[in-house]
Amino acid sequence: MVSLPSYDNNLFSGGIDSNDYQNLINDPQKPLFNRAIAGLYPPGSTIKPFIGSGVLQEKVVSPQWSYECTGGISVPNQYDPNIIYYFKDFKPHGHIDFFSAIAKSCNSYFYITGGGYGNIKGLGIDGLDKYLSLFNFGAKTGIDLAPEDTGLVPTPQWKKENKGEDWYTGDTYHLAIGQGDLLVTPLQLTVAMSGLANKKGILYQPSLLKEIVDANKNTVAKIEPKIIRRDFLSQNTIDLVNKAMRQSVTDGILGSLADLKYPVAGKTGTAQFGSDDQTHAWVIAYGPYQNPEIVVTVLVEAGGLGGGSALPVAKEIFKWYFDNR
Repeated sequence: MVSLPSYDNNLFSGGIDSNDYQNLINDPQKPLFNRAIAGLYPPGSTIKPFIGSGVLQEKVVSPQWSYECTGGISVPNQYDPNIIYYFKDFKPHGHIDFFSAIAKSCNSYFYITGGGYGNIKGLGIDGLDKYLSLFNFGAKTGIDLAPEDTGLVPTPQWKKENKGEDWYTGDTYHLAIGQGDLLVTPLQLTVAMSGLANKKGILYQPSLLKEIVDANKNTVAKIEPKIIRRDFLSQNTIDLVNKAMRQSVTDGILGSLADLKYPVAGKTGTAQFGSDDQTHAWVIAYGPYQNPEIVVTVLVEAGGLGGGSALPVAKEIFKWYFDNR
Protein backbone atom coordinates (compact mmCIF):
# COMPACT_ATOMS: atom_id res chain seq x y z
CA MET A 1 0.00 0.00 0.00
CA VAL A 2 1.62 3.21 -1.22
CA SER A 3 0.69 6.86 -0.73
CA LEU A 4 2.68 9.51 -2.58
CA PRO A 5 4.21 11.95 -1.92
CA SER A 6 5.77 10.15 1.02
CA TYR A 7 8.40 10.95 3.62
CA ASP A 8 11.46 9.40 5.23
CA ASN A 9 10.35 7.21 8.16
CA ASN A 10 13.86 7.42 9.57
CA LEU A 11 13.15 11.01 10.58
CA PHE A 12 10.94 9.66 13.39
CA SER A 13 13.15 6.77 14.53
CA GLY A 14 15.17 8.72 17.06
CA GLY A 15 12.80 11.59 17.75
CA ILE A 16 12.16 14.01 14.92
CA ASP A 17 13.76 17.44 14.84
CA SER A 18 11.21 20.24 15.22
CA ASN A 19 12.28 21.89 11.97
CA ASP A 20 11.88 18.63 10.04
CA TYR A 21 8.45 18.09 11.58
CA GLN A 22 7.30 21.61 10.73
CA ASN A 23 8.47 21.11 7.17
CA LEU A 24 6.40 17.94 6.90
CA ILE A 25 3.18 19.33 8.37
CA ASN A 26 3.45 22.55 6.36
CA ASP A 27 4.22 20.82 3.08
CA PRO A 28 1.28 21.66 0.72
CA GLN A 29 1.54 18.18 -0.80
CA LYS A 30 0.68 16.65 2.61
CA PRO A 31 3.19 13.77 2.73
CA LEU A 32 1.88 12.67 6.17
CA PHE A 33 -1.62 12.19 4.75
CA ASN A 34 -2.28 8.55 3.87
CA ARG A 35 -4.31 8.89 0.71
CA ALA A 36 -4.87 5.14 0.41
CA ILE A 37 -7.07 4.95 3.52
CA ALA A 38 -8.17 8.54 4.14
CA GLY A 39 -8.16 10.29 0.78
CA LEU A 40 -11.69 10.89 -0.50
CA TYR A 41 -12.27 10.91 -4.25
CA PRO A 42 -15.13 10.51 -6.72
CA PRO A 43 -14.61 7.03 -8.22
CA GLY A 44 -15.91 7.81 -11.69
CA SER A 45 -16.38 4.77 -13.89
CA THR A 46 -14.57 2.42 -11.51
CA ILE A 47 -17.92 2.22 -9.71
CA LYS A 48 -19.65 0.64 -12.73
CA PRO A 49 -18.86 -3.03 -11.94
CA PHE A 50 -20.56 -2.59 -8.57
CA ILE A 51 -23.56 -0.73 -9.98
CA GLY A 52 -23.69 -3.33 -12.73
CA SER A 53 -23.78 -6.07 -10.10
CA GLY A 54 -26.92 -4.48 -8.68
CA VAL A 55 -28.46 -4.11 -12.14
CA LEU A 56 -28.02 -7.82 -12.87
CA GLN A 57 -28.90 -9.00 -9.38
CA GLU A 58 -32.18 -7.05 -9.41
CA LYS A 59 -32.87 -8.07 -13.02
CA VAL A 60 -33.32 -4.45 -14.09
CA VAL A 61 -32.39 -5.68 -17.57
CA SER A 62 -30.94 -8.93 -18.85
CA PRO A 63 -27.21 -9.12 -19.67
CA GLN A 64 -28.21 -9.33 -23.34
CA TRP A 65 -30.43 -6.25 -23.31
CA SER A 66 -28.86 -3.73 -25.64
CA TYR A 67 -29.04 -0.03 -26.34
CA GLU A 68 -27.88 2.18 -29.20
CA CYS A 69 -25.69 4.79 -27.54
CA THR A 70 -25.74 8.05 -29.51
CA GLY A 71 -23.64 9.98 -27.02
CA GLY A 72 -26.10 10.74 -24.24
CA ILE A 73 -29.75 10.77 -23.22
CA SER A 74 -32.34 13.56 -23.24
CA VAL A 75 -34.76 13.81 -20.31
CA PRO A 76 -37.74 16.20 -20.37
CA ASN A 77 -38.67 18.12 -17.25
CA GLN A 78 -41.54 16.30 -15.58
CA TYR A 79 -43.43 19.57 -15.06
CA ASP A 80 -42.56 21.31 -18.34
CA PRO A 81 -41.73 18.92 -21.21
CA ASN A 82 -40.40 21.85 -23.23
CA ILE A 83 -37.42 21.91 -20.88
CA ILE A 84 -34.98 19.17 -21.88
CA TYR A 85 -32.02 18.01 -19.78
CA TYR A 86 -29.18 16.33 -21.61
CA PHE A 87 -26.90 13.85 -19.85
CA LYS A 88 -23.91 13.29 -22.05
CA ASP A 89 -21.55 10.41 -22.60
CA PHE A 90 -17.94 11.04 -23.56
CA LYS A 91 -18.68 9.72 -27.06
CA PRO A 92 -21.27 7.70 -29.04
CA HIS A 93 -20.61 4.03 -28.37
CA GLY A 94 -23.07 2.48 -30.79
CA HIS A 95 -24.58 -0.89 -29.95
CA ILE A 96 -24.07 -1.56 -26.23
CA ASP A 97 -25.00 -4.47 -23.98
CA PHE A 98 -23.92 -5.14 -20.39
CA PHE A 99 -20.49 -6.48 -21.32
CA SER A 100 -19.55 -3.71 -23.72
CA ALA A 101 -21.01 -1.11 -21.32
CA ILE A 102 -18.36 -2.16 -18.79
CA ALA A 103 -15.59 -2.76 -21.33
CA LYS A 104 -16.07 0.56 -23.14
CA SER A 105 -17.37 2.47 -20.10
CA CYS A 106 -20.66 3.67 -21.58
CA ASN A 107 -22.22 6.27 -19.27
CA SER A 108 -25.57 6.20 -21.05
CA TYR A 109 -26.08 2.52 -20.24
CA PHE A 110 -25.67 3.28 -16.55
CA TYR A 111 -27.85 6.39 -16.70
CA ILE A 112 -30.61 4.12 -18.00
CA THR A 113 -30.10 1.05 -15.82
CA GLY A 114 -29.05 2.98 -12.73
CA GLY A 115 -31.37 5.96 -12.83
CA GLY A 116 -34.13 4.74 -15.11
CA TYR A 117 -35.21 5.93 -18.57
CA GLY A 118 -38.23 5.29 -20.76
CA ASN A 119 -39.68 1.89 -19.92
CA ILE A 120 -36.55 0.88 -17.95
CA LYS A 121 -37.23 1.49 -14.27
CA GLY A 122 -33.59 1.42 -13.23
CA LEU A 123 -32.18 0.73 -9.78
CA GLY A 124 -33.18 4.20 -8.60
CA ILE A 125 -31.60 5.95 -5.67
CA ASP A 126 -32.73 3.27 -3.21
CA GLY A 127 -31.21 0.49 -5.29
CA LEU A 128 -27.99 2.41 -5.86
CA ASP A 129 -27.67 3.10 -2.15
CA LYS A 130 -28.40 -0.56 -1.38
CA TYR A 131 -25.66 -2.00 -3.58
CA LEU A 132 -23.07 0.65 -2.83
CA SER A 133 -23.62 -0.09 0.85
CA LEU A 134 -23.48 -3.85 0.28
CA PHE A 135 -20.08 -3.36 -1.32
CA ASN A 136 -19.12 -1.47 1.86
CA PHE A 137 -18.88 2.00 0.37
CA GLY A 138 -19.73 4.62 2.97
CA ALA A 139 -18.20 2.52 5.76
CA LYS A 140 -14.71 1.82 7.07
CA THR A 141 -13.03 -1.36 5.88
CA GLY A 142 -11.68 -2.02 9.37
CA ILE A 143 -8.00 -2.12 8.37
CA ASP A 144 -5.60 -2.17 11.32
CA LEU A 145 -4.32 1.29 10.51
CA ALA A 146 -5.57 4.77 11.37
CA PRO A 147 -7.05 7.18 10.51
CA GLU A 148 -9.36 5.53 7.97
CA ASP A 149 -12.23 7.50 6.43
CA THR A 150 -15.73 6.19 5.73
CA GLY A 151 -16.23 7.91 2.39
CA LEU A 152 -19.71 9.11 1.42
CA VAL A 153 -22.68 7.50 -0.30
CA PRO A 154 -25.10 10.40 -0.78
CA THR A 155 -28.85 9.99 -0.30
CA PRO A 156 -31.84 12.35 -0.55
CA GLN A 157 -31.85 12.68 3.24
CA TRP A 158 -28.13 13.47 3.30
CA LYS A 159 -28.53 16.12 0.59
CA LYS A 160 -31.44 17.77 2.38
CA GLU A 161 -29.62 17.80 5.73
CA ASN A 162 -26.23 18.91 4.40
CA LYS A 163 -27.08 21.08 1.41
CA GLY A 164 -30.66 22.07 2.10
CA GLU A 165 -31.61 20.86 -1.38
CA ASP A 166 -33.98 18.32 -2.87
CA TRP A 167 -32.76 15.21 -4.68
CA TYR A 168 -33.25 15.29 -8.45
CA THR A 169 -33.15 12.70 -11.22
CA GLY A 170 -29.83 14.17 -12.30
CA ASP A 171 -28.38 13.32 -8.89
CA THR A 172 -29.33 9.69 -9.44
CA TYR A 173 -27.79 9.65 -12.91
CA HIS A 174 -24.56 11.15 -11.63
CA LEU A 175 -24.39 8.66 -8.78
CA ALA A 176 -24.87 5.78 -11.23
CA ILE A 177 -21.62 6.72 -13.02
CA GLY A 178 -19.58 7.42 -9.88
CA GLN A 179 -19.93 11.20 -9.89
CA GLY A 180 -21.93 13.76 -7.92
CA ASP A 181 -21.26 13.65 -4.19
CA LEU A 182 -20.09 10.02 -4.06
CA LEU A 183 -16.67 9.77 -2.40
CA VAL A 184 -14.54 6.68 -1.83
CA THR A 185 -11.06 5.81 -0.61
CA PRO A 186 -8.68 3.78 -2.78
CA LEU A 187 -8.78 1.02 -0.16
CA GLN A 188 -12.59 0.84 -0.31
CA LEU A 189 -12.42 0.30 -4.06
CA THR A 190 -9.76 -2.38 -3.56
CA VAL A 191 -11.87 -4.27 -1.01
CA ALA A 192 -14.96 -4.07 -3.22
CA MET A 193 -13.04 -5.30 -6.24
CA SER A 194 -11.56 -8.18 -4.26
CA GLY A 195 -15.11 -9.35 -3.54
CA LEU A 196 -15.71 -9.77 -7.27
CA ALA A 197 -12.19 -10.99 -8.05
CA ASN A 198 -12.35 -13.90 -5.60
CA LYS A 199 -15.33 -15.14 -7.65
CA LYS A 200 -17.32 -15.74 -4.45
CA GLY A 201 -18.63 -12.28 -3.62
CA ILE A 202 -16.91 -12.29 -0.24
CA LEU A 203 -15.64 -8.99 1.12
CA TYR A 204 -12.73 -9.45 3.51
CA GLN A 205 -11.50 -6.98 6.08
CA PRO A 206 -7.98 -5.92 5.02
CA SER A 207 -5.11 -6.40 7.44
CA LEU A 208 -1.44 -5.47 7.42
CA LEU A 209 -0.61 -8.05 10.10
CA LYS A 210 -0.19 -11.72 9.35
CA GLU A 211 0.88 -12.76 12.84
CA ILE A 212 2.35 -11.45 16.09
CA VAL A 213 5.60 -12.98 17.36
CA ASP A 214 7.56 -12.49 20.57
CA ALA A 215 11.26 -11.71 21.01
CA ASN A 216 12.09 -15.39 20.48
CA LYS A 217 10.11 -15.49 17.25
CA ASN A 218 7.39 -17.63 18.79
CA THR A 219 3.96 -17.00 17.35
CA VAL A 220 1.80 -15.19 19.89
CA ALA A 221 -1.23 -14.75 17.67
CA LYS A 222 -2.21 -15.38 14.07
CA ILE A 223 -4.42 -12.86 12.33
CA GLU A 224 -7.31 -14.83 10.89
CA PRO A 225 -9.31 -13.54 7.90
CA LYS A 226 -12.43 -11.59 8.85
CA ILE A 227 -15.40 -11.35 6.54
CA ILE A 228 -17.17 -8.02 6.13
CA ARG A 229 -20.03 -9.36 4.01
CA ARG A 230 -20.99 -12.29 1.84
CA ASP A 231 -23.95 -13.93 0.10
CA PHE A 232 -25.42 -10.74 -1.39
CA LEU A 233 -24.79 -11.66 -5.04
CA SER A 234 -25.67 -14.77 -6.99
CA GLN A 235 -22.88 -16.76 -8.59
CA ASN A 236 -24.33 -15.92 -11.99
CA THR A 237 -24.09 -12.19 -11.31
CA ILE A 238 -20.51 -12.50 -10.09
CA ASP A 239 -19.49 -14.51 -13.15
CA LEU A 240 -21.13 -12.08 -15.59
CA VAL A 241 -19.53 -8.99 -14.04
CA ASN A 242 -16.11 -10.65 -14.09
CA LYS A 243 -16.63 -11.62 -17.72
CA ALA A 244 -17.41 -7.98 -18.53
CA MET A 245 -14.28 -6.78 -16.74
CA ARG A 246 -12.22 -9.32 -18.66
CA GLN A 247 -13.70 -7.89 -21.86
CA SER A 248 -12.31 -4.51 -20.78
CA VAL A 249 -8.91 -6.04 -21.53
CA THR A 250 -9.73 -8.13 -24.60
CA ASP A 251 -11.95 -5.53 -26.29
CA GLY A 252 -12.03 -2.36 -24.24
CA ILE A 253 -10.22 0.47 -22.50
CA LEU A 254 -7.77 -1.82 -20.66
CA GLY A 255 -6.41 -3.22 -23.93
CA SER A 256 -2.81 -2.34 -23.13
CA LEU A 257 -2.87 -5.00 -20.38
CA ALA A 258 -3.59 -7.76 -22.90
CA ASP A 259 0.09 -8.62 -23.39
CA LEU A 260 0.85 -9.32 -19.72
CA LYS A 261 2.24 -12.73 -18.81
CA TYR A 262 -1.08 -13.73 -17.23
CA PRO A 263 -4.61 -12.54 -18.12
CA VAL A 264 -6.13 -9.79 -15.99
CA ALA A 265 -9.48 -8.00 -15.72
CA GLY A 266 -10.64 -4.67 -14.39
CA LYS A 267 -11.97 -1.19 -15.00
CA THR A 268 -10.68 2.33 -15.55
CA GLY A 269 -12.16 5.54 -14.22
CA THR A 270 -11.90 9.21 -15.15
CA ALA A 271 -13.47 11.10 -12.28
CA GLN A 272 -14.34 14.77 -12.55
CA PHE A 273 -13.76 16.99 -9.54
CA GLY A 274 -13.79 20.68 -8.75
CA SER A 275 -15.07 23.37 -11.11
CA ASP A 276 -12.32 23.40 -13.74
CA ASP A 277 -13.10 20.09 -15.47
CA GLN A 278 -10.12 18.42 -13.87
CA THR A 279 -10.16 14.64 -13.53
CA HIS A 280 -8.59 12.00 -11.33
CA ALA A 281 -7.24 8.94 -13.14
CA TRP A 282 -8.18 5.50 -11.80
CA VAL A 283 -7.50 1.86 -12.58
CA ILE A 284 -8.78 -1.10 -10.57
CA ALA A 285 -7.77 -4.53 -11.84
CA TYR A 286 -6.90 -8.03 -10.71
CA GLY A 287 -5.01 -11.06 -11.92
CA PRO A 288 -4.47 -13.73 -12.92
CA TYR A 289 -8.04 -13.78 -14.19
CA GLN A 290 -8.83 -17.45 -13.52
CA ASN A 291 -7.09 -17.73 -10.14
CA PRO A 292 -6.62 -14.19 -8.80
CA GLU A 293 -3.78 -13.41 -6.42
CA ILE A 294 -3.59 -9.62 -6.50
CA VAL A 295 -5.88 -6.60 -6.84
CA VAL A 296 -4.20 -3.43 -8.08
CA THR A 297 -5.76 -0.01 -7.51
CA VAL A 298 -4.03 3.05 -8.93
CA LEU A 299 -5.17 6.63 -8.42
CA VAL A 300 -3.35 9.58 -9.96
CA GLU A 301 -4.71 12.82 -8.51
CA ALA A 302 -5.65 15.22 -11.29
CA GLY A 303 -4.05 12.71 -13.65
CA GLY A 304 -6.45 13.11 -16.55
CA LEU A 305 -7.81 9.97 -18.20
CA GLY A 306 -7.75 6.69 -16.28
CA GLY A 307 -6.55 4.94 -19.41
CA GLY A 308 -3.75 7.49 -19.68
CA SER A 309 -1.69 8.15 -16.56
CA ALA A 310 -3.01 5.41 -14.23
CA LEU A 311 -2.98 2.49 -16.66
CA PRO A 312 0.80 2.42 -17.33
CA VAL A 313 1.40 2.42 -13.56
CA ALA A 314 -0.94 -0.53 -13.08
CA LYS A 315 0.74 -2.39 -15.92
CA GLU A 316 4.19 -1.95 -14.37
CA ILE A 317 2.90 -3.28 -11.04
CA PHE A 318 1.41 -6.35 -12.71
CA LYS A 319 4.58 -6.95 -14.72
CA TRP A 320 6.74 -6.83 -11.61
CA TYR A 321 4.37 -9.08 -9.65
CA PHE A 322 4.04 -11.69 -12.40
CA ASP A 323 7.80 -11.74 -12.93
CA ASN A 324 8.51 -12.21 -9.22
CA ARG A 325 5.56 -14.30 -7.96
